[in-house]
Amino acid sequence: MHTMRQKLTPHRKLNPLSVTRCGMSTAQFGDVVADAIDRLSADDLHSVYVGIITDTADQEYYFANDSSSAEELRSAAVDQLAMLTRVLATQSDTTVDELAALAAERADELKLF
Repeated sequence: MHTMRQKLTPHRKLNPLSVTRCGMSTAQFGDVVADAIDRLSADDLHSVYVGIITDTADQEYYFANDSSSAEELRSAAVDQLAMLTRVLATQSDTTVDELAALAAERADELKLF
């Protein structure tokens, strides 16, 4: 199993397009967070990534994959990145390529250890 927990400094399926809609109310946001927490306790998870940005712009992530090889890990990583990229590109009126380029730049700036 590959796991990582890092703080960075400067059974219901959720519909990601509705989850990230701009202008979400506080109650809706709270419901999505509660649903995600409930789903994280399930026994059928293979890959989990939770990225958190606080009101003060602190960043944390929690990452785990139940994989035994680099190939399985790579496949899960591609799926996680694809889901996140598609949803955020759609919701931010950005192309996938533009968002991916910006994310790659930011990833290069992050210091994990």
